[in-house]
Amino acid sequence: MPRDSIYQPELELALRQRLEEQAPGCLFFASDVTLVSEVSGEPVVNVTDESGRQHQIRTEWVLACDGGRSPIRESLGIGMSGNTYMQDWIVLDMIEDPDPSRFSKFYCSSIRPTVSVPAPNGGRRYEFMLLPGEKREDVLADSFLADLLKPFRDYDSSKVLRKTVYFPRSDGRQVQVRADPPPWRRGTSHPALCRTRDECGPPRRP
Repeated sequence: MPRDSIYQPELELALRQRLEEQAPGCLFFASDVTLVSEVSGEPVVNVTDESGRQHQIRTEWVLACDGGRSPIRESLGIGMSGNTYMQDWIVLDMIEDPDPSRFSKFYCSSIRPTVSVPAPNGGRRYEFMLLPGEKREDVLADSFLADLLKPFRDYDSSKVLRKTVYFPRSDGRQVQVRADPPPWRRGTSHPALCRTRDECGPPRRP
């Protein structure tokens, strides 16, 4: 089945523009949610802005789009469980890729498993399993990445949108894959956990 995807920076821009049209001045950056509570059946969000000022926001719902290590999830006492992979992966997002296929491809090499995934706007993501003994600073060097890409395309640093080693947790292990208990909220409170697959799971595997 062909794969469709959304380019996150374009989605975020569209959401910001729409929000400014519908509710001007209600979008805040560089702010921290310090507490989500419920008062008289309504959720109240305590926020600290970049100047240190405290704000309280009353609303009908709180959508916790704050990643796999969600502080709001932790404050609700919702743990994580499930099985996952221990390997770390080199992730390389390229633009103007010569492969026009809309299919994800899995190369089950016994030496270095590799994944090739179509991306929006003619781009493609490549994922290469990090081998024992390899270091982040070495595998992200242009010469190393050029060797990895040889079977697929020529390496051009100007076509690199993003390069990283996938370390979802500070200890280098992958995060767990399921929040408990479903469905993504607990009790009668209004916060709802919203996430993408990539926030709570490792990259696609062969």
